[in-house]
Amino acid sequence: MRTSNFKYETLAKEIEDKINTGVYKVGDKLPSIRLFTKKMNLSMVTVNRAFEELEKHNLIESKPKSGYYVKSPKVIPFELPKHRRFKSIPAPIALDKATNSIIDMVANSDYLPLGAGIIDPQLFPYKYFNRILKSFSADDIKRLLTYESFQGNYELRRLIAQHMMGRVEGIGPDDIIITNGCVEAASICLHALAKSGDIIAVESPTYYLLLQLLQELGIIVVEIPTTPQHGFDVDAYENVLKVMDIKACLLTPNFNNPMGSLMPDDKKEKLVSLAHKYNVPIIEDDIFSELHYQSAQPLPLKSHDQHDLVLTCSSFSKTLSPGFRIGWTIPGKRFKEKVLNLRGGMSVSSAKLTQKILTDFLTYGGYDRHLRNLRKTIQHQTYVTALAIKQDFPQGTKLAMPKGGYMLWVELPEKINSMVFFNKALEKNIMIVPGVICSNSRRFQNYIRMSCGFPFDQKMKEGVKELGNIAKELNF
Repeated sequence: MRTSNFKYETLAKEIEDKINTGVYKVGDKLPSIRLFTKKMNLSMVTVNRAFEELEKHNLIESKPKSGYYVKSPKVIPFELPKHRRFKSIPAPIALDKATNSIIDMVANSDYLPLGAGIIDPQLFPYKYFNRILKSFSADDIKRLLTYESFQGNYELRRLIAQHMMGRVEGIGPDDIIITNGCVEAASICLHALAKSGDIIAVESPTYYLLLQLLQELGIIVVEIPTTPQHGFDVDAYENVLKVMDIKACLLTPNFNNPMGSLMPDDKKEKLVSLAHKYNVPIIEDDIFSELHYQSAQPLPLKSHDQHDLVLTCSSFSKTLSPGFRIGWTIPGKRFKEKVLNLRGGMSVSSAKLTQKILTDFLTYGGYDRHLRNLRKTIQHQTYVTALAIKQDFPQGTKLAMPKGGYMLWVELPEKINSMVFFNKALEKNIMIVPGVICSNSRRFQNYIRMSCGFPFDQKMKEGVKELGNIAKELNF
């Protein structure tokens, strides 16, 4: 919306900024015209004109006898990134020094956080955590300074099992193992299923930290294409299973990182049936599923598992706190004993104090209400960031608009190299993730991943515009 000296446009711009930064969230009711008139010393005609301007730009809507509300974002008409089919060939992980240095830099707070896969701490219930901490007596703290059991706090596991009702049948506290985050959960499961030199199937593109983990384990990977529309290409994977000795498959079926893709239920069911047919276990990373935009949370692969071949991993890092380092795995009865022994041998236990804080929060803190608010916020942040990319990036830019999570997978015009783009963005103190590090075979040379975990304030707006200028310069 253009700026102007007209009072109604100034007011409209101010309200728009509050919508973009999440002060007013999707579904929120705006103050009444009468209240705006009184509070800002403006005429009713001016406020009416401002609301009409916001309606014209599809930011708010009027509901008869109720007032004005922030509208749900519409789907942006972006052309999807190409579905790049390729021949899946096993290869050892070969991350170079440049890739490892990028991984180390991604979460650096000195840069504008359009690369880090984290959420603004302001969006977490930190005040509630503070109240919980203040409620602990000296004796409570003393008891919390000892080790927790290998498997984790029983009450926390009970609450996680309770939270999974309706998604996976028959899960109880004894089926869950607490870990230090989701990556550790995946690492323990990998240790249980494979050894150095074994072949693991992974989606492509994939989360770059998983490639780093697989490299340290000496695992050989075979990459399976992933599409924005349907996620993991199950047919391509079946062709691989027919000719290769695959020890396990590692993927994120719900809102893949970096692409944000969601596998349909029929594809999930077919993938799990292939696990049974070829006796190849699946490690699923389900960390983003609670950040869905639609009414229902997508089901995990585990919900289709009748033969104990799916090991589900998740954590509270994307919904409550990455710093607490509380994740978990549900390995199933077939693999539980081995996973539990490895968990104890690798890191003894997760922190007892943070497990207690989360247990108290889940018991009394309104986790479901927090999730509803968080989903609205990140959906809006993702939408306005995508809209800015559409406005500021060069023609030919393509984007996969996710149905959950807060990652945007952006295909730049073919002549733009994502590593060159990354370095030029760094010069402007902006962090993005070059797509090339999301694949062992260094595909996706002209792709980038952008994160939308922070409010789209003026700095973010200027940052996206600067990225657009860089892309136009490289595309000239």
